[in-house]
Amino acid sequence: MWGITLVIPYEKNNIKKIALSSRDVYVSTDKPPGPEVNRFIGKIIHAEEKPPFVHMRVSVGENILKVDLPKETFYELGLYSRKDVFLIFKLRRLKIYGGEDEMGLPFATPNCSS
Repeated sequence: MWGITLVIPYEKNNIKKIALSSRDVYVSTDKPPGPEVNRFIGKIIHAEEKPPFVHMRVSVGENILKVDLPKETFYELGLYSRKDVFLIFKLRRLKIYGGEDEMGLPFATPNCSS
């Protein structure tokens, strides 16, 4: 299985896990302007309305991402199952979990600059 390649601001070794809230993914029906870094094309494979959000599963390559949008935004964008979308991860909200710090304690980096 192929993973998703991200460029992240992280200077330590041994990244164990990266976490991003399903609400911290920007969704667009049009290709966003700017560099191609950390931008992906996906297809909505499932959408379920649970006010105030629509919970989606978006296929990006062999990966399935959970993405939540406010219900109003989902309908304003004209989204539906099988629709192609562009995704951008909000890197300021990315959490990076690494190995251990100098004292042997596990560390997490809760907020990174993009």
